Amino acid sequence: MKLQILMYTILVGFSSIVVADSESIPLTCSKAVDLKDNFPTSFLSLQGLSVEIGPVLCRNALLVTDEEKTKFERALTRFTTQAKHNITTVYPDGTFPGVQEITDDWIDQLFRYEDNHDFLNPIIFEYSPRLISVEGSTAELKFELAPFHEADVRFKLDTQKETKCNETSNKTCAEAMESLSNAIKPAFIPLNTALLDHNDKHLESIRADWKTFIDKARYQTPLDVWVTTQLQQDYFGQKKLVGPPQWQAFLLRPSIVFEHIHELESGNRDDVSLAVEWIGVNWWKKGFGLSLTSVYHDRKEADA
Repeated sequence: MKLQILMYTILVGFSSIVVADSESIPLTCSKAVDLKDNFPTSFLSLQGLSVEIGPVLCRNALLVTDEEKTKFERALTRFTTQAKHNITTVYPDGTFPGVQEITDDWIDQLFRYEDNHDFLNPIIFEYSPRLISVEGSTAELKFELAPFHEADVRFKLDTQKETKCNETSNKTCAEAMESLSNAIKPAFIPLNTALLDHNDKHLESIRADWKTFIDKARYQTPLDVWVTTQLQQDYFGQKKLVGPPQWQAFLLRPSIVFEHIHELESGNRDDVSLAVEWIGVNWWKKGFGLSLTSVYHDRKEADA
């Protein structure tokens, strides 16, 4: 059995891969602040969940990898389950027909985020105060779903509806609506603020960097991804959307290699060997990397 320990300098290419510098256009994903002053609510459980998942929705909005999509959709599921429970409890369908339907449509739209980033917005609650008209004195509740508003519903407030709101929330219908809105909004503030501050072009630039990374960079095993992430925690741990890493790490990668050995007789110098890459690094943008690799073969004819 012969063991060769070789240091390889892997020249992937002399020309660097051209990508946008995503670090020059960071998208900050911070939690909504000043909740007590700006978002007073009695739905504290929903608001707490809303605040916690806001940065998760924002940081995973690139939606490049399956892992990002899974995290994104898990966060949406937890949030929308609680939101639907609170909305339909305060405004039951028996008294407010159509509220459950628009809530379901809103949730369905959220999960179609890949079709349109505008779908990542809260359901809109609007109260129109009492007005004097030829039909008498009326006030309205409106439930609206942007961006198309095809499922919008509205109700003229009457004694029956106000009584039901008081039973379900200990509030007037308008007060309950404002409280629900303040509980839901924080989930969408980080992402929408990031998009407003840096616009969709910046988001697409970072997305393009990740797609270039996936297409051009060297394939990584789950272990390689874990090592790369651990070694660059400061970079990946930032509370903002970031582009791909500047370099990749590799660890314990077995492979089959086709080896040419000069010591063997002519005509019998090429054979298959087992190689193990113990550790490696690849600067994928620059087009080169280094690896410490062992090559194993079992040939009596070769030097020990």
